[in-house]
Amino acid sequence: MFETIMKFSTFLILALLLIGAPAFAQLSDDFSDGNFSANPAWTGTSSAFTVNALSQLQSADVAAGQAYLTADANGASLNNSEWNFWIRQTFAGSDNNQSRFYLSSSSSTLSYTGNNSAGTTGYFLKFGEGGSADAVRLFRDDGTGTPIEILTGSAGSIAASFTARIKITRDAAGLWSLYADYAGGSNFTLQGTGTDNTYTTADYIGWICTYTASNADNFYLDDLYFGEIVVDTTAPSIISAVAIGPTAVDVQFSEVLTALSAQNTANYSITGIASITSSTLD
Repeated sequence: MFETIMKFSTFLILALLLIGAPAFAQLSDDFSDGNFSANPAWTGTSSAFTVNALSQLQSADVAAGQAYLTADANGASLNNSEWNFWIRQTFAGSDNNQSRFYLSSSSSTLSYTGNNSAGTTGYFLKFGEGGSADAVRLFRDDGTGTPIEILTGSAGSIAASFTARIKITRDAAGLWSLYADYAGGSNFTLQGTGTDNTYTTADYIGWICTYTASNADNFYLDDLYFGEIVVDTTAPSIISAVAIGPTAVDVQFSEVLTALSAQNTANYSITGIASITSSTLD
């Protein structure tokens, strides 16, 4: 009898702990099923989007306007989270031709004018702006007024037509880190960091595009992932090592290195060489 009570009590305590824990759900979509209506379901201005022959989500309007899609994130925690996606815009960004990717949104509907709020609370990345210094920018949207900029990527990096893969992470203290590969691959370089911990959950994620008639079908999105931070456990490998002088070797690696690791001579050894005096990341 005592053993039965103890088991029940343990189960009850665990159940209560689980009820009080923040929700965390993974959401991903590569549109390989040929639709955006299921697994997961995206809703919004559905007639203005399509999945093209390359299994990419693409805008498909024929006139100037604004269109959006959102997917249910089920109140997922933003703590220790990663968003990773491929994006393409085949035009020079402007105030009339741009998109926002909402990393978190409290609303399933999105609509904005100019640089104003989209009528939701959460965070978004902005792609496209007036002028020639277009950069990927992270904003906080408070539901009214003008969104607050948290961090900015490399100026001019998306000023013209671009294809990029974006990765952004947020830790439990609200530190955001933005990475990008402007070749569309996965050789990410850090673009910027910023701290904001105003909102801690995501009810929805979403994509909203604003366009003139000539760019109504020139927005593309693919390979979306939202979930726990993916840890890279695969070490970079050497692709080539070429002597460029009597005392110098040029080494190419399989992925981008940090300056800290690349320029630490203790990380290198060459058979038959007593010591390596310096290393420089080119």
